[in-house]
Amino acid sequence: MGRRLALGLLWLCLAAGARAQPIPDLRGLDAETRQSLDLACIGARQQGPVAYGRCVNEQLDALRDSPGMPDLYRFDAGTRQSIQLACNGVKLQGPATYARCLHRQVDALRDAPRMPELPSLDAESRHALDLACIWAKSQGPAEYARCLQGQLDALRGAPAVPPLSGFDDATRQSIQLACLSAQSSGPAPYRRCLKQQIDQLRASAGVPSLARIEATTRESIELACRSDKAHGPASYGACLRAQLKSIGVEPETGSVPGAQSMHPSQSASPAAQREAELDAPLAPGAIAPWHSLPKLPMPAPVGAQGAGLPEALYGLVQKSVYVLVSALSREQFAIGGTIKQGSAVAVSPTMALTNCHVLQGNRAHFLMHGPARFEVSEIFGDILSDRCAVSIRSGALVPVRGVRPYSTLAVGERVYSVGSPSGLENTLAEGLVSGLRRRAGVDLVQSSAAISPGSSGGGLFDGAGNLIGITAFMRRDNPTFNFAIAADAYWR
Repeated sequence: MGRRLALGLLWLCLAAGARAQPIPDLRGLDAETRQSLDLACIGARQQGPVAYGRCVNEQLDALRDSPGMPDLYRFDAGTRQSIQLACNGVKLQGPATYARCLHRQVDALRDAPRMPELPSLDAESRHALDLACIWAKSQGPAEYARCLQGQLDALRGAPAVPPLSGFDDATRQSIQLACLSAQSSGPAPYRRCLKQQIDQLRASAGVPSLARIEATTRESIELACRSDKAHGPASYGACLRAQLKSIGVEPETGSVPGAQSMHPSQSASPAAQREAELDAPLAPGAIAPWHSLPKLPMPAPVGAQGAGLPEALYGLVQKSVYVLVSALSREQFAIGGTIKQGSAVAVSPTMALTNCHVLQGNRAHFLMHGPARFEVSEIFGDILSDRCAVSIRSGALVPVRGVRPYSTLAVGERVYSVGSPSGLENTLAEGLVSGLRRRAGVDLVQSSAAISPGSSGGGLFDGAGNLIGITAFMRRDNPTFNFAIAADAYWR
């Protein structure tokens, strides 16, 4: 009996060895093919070399029967990027599926309207055009071309861009803040908004200078008027005047700053206008102190822990997790400059939680979910603990169902991370709570749910869909060690 059992075990081991396939050398593949293959086999890789080798070989076999990756470098940069964005969602299914999607997009181009040549627009108008067509761009170059052409047609009847270089920084920033929403609708609405804000400013008493007010008082006045600042300089100036009068200071009267030196109907030299566009504070980017964050009630936890199936849970939570993109300025978005990408989780219709390291060093930030996009108007944060919250001025986010306190978590319970690694919007990963830690006075949830670059600021959820953490970082030497800042730490 013992001999038969030993022979049976030996046969099983030999059979397992026969099924194992060596991991092929992938260095001869182009970067796009290799990245798609890695994404398709990321789960198998965590199961060991046998499963990983089998997955890689299956993907390579499927690739041999596919048309292969098309050469996209014969297209201009905008068209090429639009083709890749349209197929981003299938990239993680493997290079064969990805290649077929790319070929479909290239074939569709033959019957599509020609990509319009963009006229020499100023940086702000060019950025507004990109914002208005950002969703169309992700649907492929045919849809993108139609959107661009529609925006250019609307621009023909719009007023010229009024130069803002003659206004002081506070006035110019307030004008731009008031028109953030209009800018995301396209250059024509943005230009009309700028003109309307300047007309309202000229009918007001202007924005008084706070230069002669001592620093602490000036900061308090500016904080008290920050919401008015986002409604335009006429509203902002009225608030500043009221605050100055409340402390017995008579605000300045007379000319509107910049009114005489640069009237919107006057034309600045192209060089001066370009310089002003580069130097202007293009979007709010300073991180306000954590204590100034508006007090929001923490959503109560819901449901029974561990009750949901992964597919049902994903349907509940994915609508509350947003892609967060960040750049030095709006111009960098327009010209395709360096853009940081992370994630954020909505906890109210106007507020989302994220990590400060996604935002730091930049001044222009957007939350995106499918076709919806929201421009960030204010940031609050504690840099040392990497906790940041962002608010939007217009539109409405979809908040999470509930937030579960750190004190109720247990090692071993199943959890799910949702974020956007490498721009792959709302990717789901599953794991266990593997530790409850504390670092620099902040509670951390250690889990085996995978996170990677682009996931920072995403959500870690329990089985009922409660937010339990904001994914923050992983150990580079061991990608199974992933950490999230406890969700309730954002309310402390």
